[in-house]
Amino acid sequence: MKKRYSILLAALFVSFNLYAQDTPVEESEPQKKSPAKDRLIIGMTLDNWLNAPDYIETKIYSPGFNVAVMYDLPFGRSTFSFAGGVGFNSFNAHSNGRLFYVLDSTGTVTETNLLEIPDSVDYKKNKLSLNFVEVPIELRFRSKPDKTFRRFSVAAGFKIGILVQSHTKYKDEGIKLKTYYIPNLENLRYGPTFRIGYGKVSLFGFYSLVNVFKEGKGTELTPISAGIMIVPY
Repeated sequence: MKKRYSILLAALFVSFNLYAQDTPVEESEPQKKSPAKDRLIIGMTLDNWLNAPDYIETKIYSPGFNVAVMYDLPFGRSTFSFAGGVGFNSFNAHSNGRLFYVLDSTGTVTETNLLEIPDSVDYKKNKLSLNFVEVPIELRFRSKPDKTFRRFSVAAGFKIGILVQSHTKYKDEGIKLKTYYIPNLENLRYGPTFRIGYGKVSLFGFYSLVNVFKEGKGTELTPISAGIMIVPY
């Protein structure tokens, strides 16, 4: 798994450097300040689930992480463009739900459900983490730069991701447990995205069209994320 992360980070690094070099500047020329082109997008999100059972409560502060390198293709001289790229997303939901497995007569896990941790249990952390390599695309609108080289921007998009790693983490006064075996997870996730911002900061939203677990094999949980994205380049 570490090898997969190393390959991903190397790909993102190489892609960013290639994009950064596509507009060379003569050494003797003074560099002119220009607005960001939304090629590198880094963000923090708050992650949650829709359709969860009433007894499952997700903490408001469930931080996730998102990074993408995208190539921007303007439509001529218009303010519209299309972009596509590669990214990584870490979805983390902190809740009061623990995994419970249903087995058949052969010992095979047929269902993976979330059950409520009793109120009598005093725990510090309990989360489910899902990590994806993603391919995002966006249709973008960016206004003309103002005097400070900032622009108003709106981007409607879609992304599809492959699950590359998952785990749970539980911690209380006497136990610290990390579990990597989570059967019946959906390996493919996709859904629409939306960004709106000004300058290098934008608000972001994502709604998954795929549940966490395979249909009929686990608790129905629909991932959603909202957060802030920074566009340094």
